[in-house]
Amino acid sequence: MINIEGYVYDGSSTRKHPATLLASGGGQIKVIYERGEMAAQLEDVRVSQRLGNIERQFRFDNGAVFVTADNDRVDQFLKQALGKHPGGLIHMLETKSRYVVLSLLILVLAMVWSVTIGIPRLAQHAAEIAPEALVEQISAQAMEVFDDHLLAPSELHPETQAWLQQEFAKLAADYPDYRFTLHFRDGGDIGANAFALPGGDLVVTDALVELAEVDKEVLAVLAHEMGHVVHRHGLRRLFEDSMMAALLFGVTGDINSFAQTAAALPTLLVSRSYARDFEREADEFAQQVMQRHGIDDIHFANILSRIDDEGFGRHGSDFLSTHPNTRERVQRFNGE
Repeated sequence: MINIEGYVYDGSSTRKHPATLLASGGGQIKVIYERGEMAAQLEDVRVSQRLGNIERQFRFDNGAVFVTADNDRVDQFLKQALGKHPGGLIHMLETKSRYVVLSLLILVLAMVWSVTIGIPRLAQHAAEIAPEALVEQISAQAMEVFDDHLLAPSELHPETQAWLQQEFAKLAADYPDYRFTLHFRDGGDIGANAFALPGGDLVVTDALVELAEVDKEVLAVLAHEMGHVVHRHGLRRLFEDSMMAALLFGVTGDINSFAQTAAALPTLLVSRSYARDFEREADEFAQQVMQRHGIDDIHFANILSRIDDEGFGRHGSDFLSTHPNTRERVQRFNGE
């Protein structure tokens, strides 16, 4: 017989009463306290797992709860009655330094896999099956944020806008399943820039149009942005950021960081760089579109080089800062 000292809540009040639990190796349990006693079989009692030095609980069917800090005696009783005790593995892992180190290593490896492989794959799948209504809502909300805080109405001559709209429509006609819409905006500090929203909204700043020496340079940039839409790069990146924030919240419990990331998701569509593979995929898409429409690759190389030469690429939120690896891409479009 094992005696375990503790206290009991008998279910009739919130008061706790000093009590003794008598446990036999056969699984019989009896709790004795000032108001009387309770008896039960171990199989009818829920025993909490051992976690560090946290008090253990024996929950009875009648609502009573016996609580004790004598974890060693509880484990002794459970070992005799069951041959093992609930939470034994957890307790072992948290009390043995080598297991703690091993657990931390496994956690780090799991997080690295999640960040580098798991989340990107899950984000890609989510982007592929995302309902179009959701995609359009994301784009509409992001466009509203940009117009309210980052962009201003375009000051380009209406004839220039109309001509580029007409030429862009020819490119977009190749992809009737996508709702491409071209927007001209004064980007202010954004400078020479172009970006695409997941729903097919393409934004070109006045500075980029003015920097282009021929219209085909602007069309080359737009073909590239169409590639991001068709391959759902923006949506995949948005889902990745959301999942990363959720992972961070799950590990740290920092709800403020999670909320801040969620609130900033619309601007992340522009402020964060695309991955190298995304850029390469969009460039290859642009080359195919340009080839079909008789636009020489040199036009894209020229506009990229000119942006770099003019220094726009050093201001942080322009076309080159959100589209990295300029030299490599220029060489690709120059056929080098």
